[in-house]
Amino acid sequence: MRILAHTSLLAMGIGGLLLAGTASAADVTWHQSSTMSGNCQSFEPGPTNTLRNRALGVENVGAATMGIACAFEPQFLTGDAPTSYTMLMLWFHGAPGQVVNCTLVAGHYWSVSSFLAKSVTLGSSGDGFISWDVGTTGWATTTGKSGMSTTCNLPPGVWATNSHFWYVAGNGA
Repeated sequence: MRILAHTSLLAMGIGGLLLAGTASAADVTWHQSSTMSGNCQSFEPGPTNTLRNRALGVENVGAATMGIACAFEPQFLTGDAPTSYTMLMLWFHGAPGQVVNCTLVAGHYWSVSSFLAKSVTLGSSGDGFISWDVGTTGWATTTGKSGMSTTCNLPPGVWATNSHFWYVAGNGA
């Protein structure tokens, strides 16, 4: 079974290389999804840090609100910067009624240009999400920037669970 899977992947890769010469360059929408434990780190180093990286996200196990910073870097096939960002969505879980505040920071690594703040009150199921997209006031200022990150304040007992990041860039042709 393993040999069949590897052979299939190899055949698809070779086929892709052979057909790449006939493809035309075009912008396509890319989607990256991951748990927040891979994207985020705490603001508070040392013994006062009550954030814990778990397999399914980042959890605040302490009694005080803690800050996290999360980076979202587009993966480019062509090395080109994205032509536009279409959406960034962050999911949270905790006790119903808790409020999570986040700020999207967009810009080039050497020059930050946009700060877009949002918050979510966790619903009756304890789940909630924050999203930034073309309908967000100020979103147009993120177009053509090389990176996006967020800062979020996690109340006690809240998890930052997963992220979804959509952007438009070249298809590698």
